[in-house]
Amino acid sequence: MRSLKVLILALFIVSFSFAKELVYEGKPLLLDVSNQVSNIIEFPEKVKKAISASQQLSAKIQGNKVIVLLPSKEPADLLVSTKSGKVYALLLNPKIIPTQIVKIVDKQIEEEKKKKAKKEKVKQIEKGKDYEEKLINILKAAINGQLDDYYEVKRKVQTLETQNYFIEITKEYQGDEFGVLLGKIYPKKKDAKPITERLLAQVLSRIWRIAGITILMEQNLMHFYAATREYFNEIPESYEDKIIKKYLRDEK
Repeated sequence: MRSLKVLILALFIVSFSFAKELVYEGKPLLLDVSNQVSNIIEFPEKVKKAISASQQLSAKIQGNKVIVLLPSKEPADLLVSTKSGKVYALLLNPKIIPTQIVKIVDKQIEEEKKKKAKKEKVKQIEKGKDYEEKLINILKAAINGQLDDYYEVKRKVQTLETQNYFIEITKEYQGDEFGVLLGKIYPKKKDAKPITERLLAQVLSRIWRIAGITILMEQNLMHFYAATREYFNEIPESYEDKIIKKYLRDEK
C-alpha cells in the first residue's frame, strides 16, 4: 500500500509541475483555468500590475508570475502589465480541471534577449587590455570559427585581383568596434611570388580599413583573417601587423 501511495504522489508532482506554453502575438489569449483551485500564469518579465473587471477573479502577483483563482462558471478578463510597459490581455475560461500552470512566451522579448546576449558575447570577444590584445582575440576567434553565432554577416563572396593572386572574400562580419574579413588566396601561377600580410593589407585597404591581419596555410590553401575598423584612434605608434601574426601562431 505504501508503494502505491508513493507512485500516486509522484504522478501528481509530475502533472502539477508541467507547464503549458502559450505564444503571445499581440492578441488576447484564451486560457482554460481551474475553477476549483489556484492557477499559475508565468510572464516573460516581472509583473507590475494585474487587473480584471470580474469581481470573482482573484489575482496575486509573485515576481513574474500571477496566481489566479476564479471560482466561477463565467469567463473573466485579465490585463497584466510588466516592468517594461508590455501589456498582456487574457480571457480566462473556468472549468472543472486540475491546476493550470501556463508560461506566456513573447517572441519579441525572446528575440531582444537573444540580440542582447549576442552583443555581450561580441564585446567579450573584442575585449582586451590594449589594442594589440583586442586584435589577437578577434583573429583567434575568427580562426577558431567562433563568429557565426554572434557576429552579423554583412556580405558573402567578393573577389579582388592583384598581378599574381585572386583574393576571395568569403565572409564579412560586423561586430561592436571591429569588423572581420575571412578569405582565401589563389595564386595565378605556381611560381607566384609569396604574398605577405603587409601586401595583402594594402590590397584590402582599397575597400576596408585594415587593423590586423594574418595568413595561414590550411589544406594546402592560403586562408586569411583580417580585422577591420572604421577609425584608428587607438593604434599605437609602434604597431606592426607582423606582431599580430607572431602572437596568433605562437598561441593558437
